[in-house]
Amino acid sequence: MSLPLSDHSPIRGALRSRLIFLRSFLRNPRHVGSLIPSQHFLGDRMRSMVEAVEPGPLSIAVLGVGTGAVARAFTDHEIFGFDRSSEFLEIAGHALPLATLIETDISKPGFDLSALPEGRKIAVVSCIPVANLSAVERAAFAGLAERLLRDPRVCCFLQYSYLPRMPLDIPGALHEERWVLRNIPPAGIHLWRPAAAETS
Repeated sequence: MSLPLSDHSPIRGALRSRLIFLRSFLRNPRHVGSLIPSQHFLGDRMRSMVEAVEPGPLSIAVLGVGTGAVARAFTDHEIFGFDRSSEFLEIAGHALPLATLIETDISKPGFDLSALPEGRKIAVVSCIPVANLSAVERAAFAGLAERLLRDPRVCCFLQYSYLPRMPLDIPGALHEERWVLRNIPPAGIHLWRPAAAETS
């Protein structure tokens, strides 16, 4: 016997999320990283890397929050999710009811973290598919990362990538890398810290 699924059913919600994700990938594969959202293994490893740098409590700025798959790993921190897709933000809102979600294009000039509160350290977690960007776009995004790392509130900047090479060149920042082989597909997580963090 099958049970009817309401629009608010977790099963229907997960299915709708995956269908919208797939549709977005087919429409514009350069702006969606893969055919399916990231698994919890990726978010869990990103969280452990962030908390090794700064245990918190933190503000987590998620660039390209998408459906909230990665951000869900940070629910006991204060989450600020940025995305240009209203469809993704609607789904993320169900997954992250306490998060502040902002519809914006972070590639536009002037993007900053002024929406986040003062007096609390910030970890920037990027879910932007940088491997799909052109060389010019990737350089511009690296420039944004470098600028955000100069914000004295920012303790680290994370970016994951499905490719073996370094996804971003951020001069002067301290870098470490971890791999999550259980994610589909396997992903490398890159973390940068301000160079001053080495002596702090």
